[in-house]
Amino acid sequence: MPRNDNLKKFMPFSDKMIICEQCSHEFLFSVGEQKFFAAKGFNHPKLCVACKQTKKTTKARRLIITECALCSIQFEIPYKPDKNNNLNCLNCFEKQTPTDSVS
Repeated sequence: MPRNDNLKKFMPFSDKMIICEQCSHEFLFSVGEQKFFAAKGFNHPKLCVACKQTKKTTKARRLIITECALCSIQFEIPYKPDKNNNLNCLNCFEKQTPTDSVS
């Protein structure tokens, strides 16, 4: 089945107002943005710029609370640990002696 890529090239673009799915405010989806989205094959945006930025920064700051394998205190790490991975807090990590010594 042929794609409608050729039709997209000839569709007239005009500024559109879109309602943000998160905050329900209207935002402008300009002709230039529409052309860019069409060229990349993207769907129209669902979030306004402010909500996209909030989502991006919130996602980047998410920390996971885990427990030290040696002293059992809780501490935060920026990634989800493997279940088989024994993690140590900074104090316990610094107290450990290296198992391999360089001669």
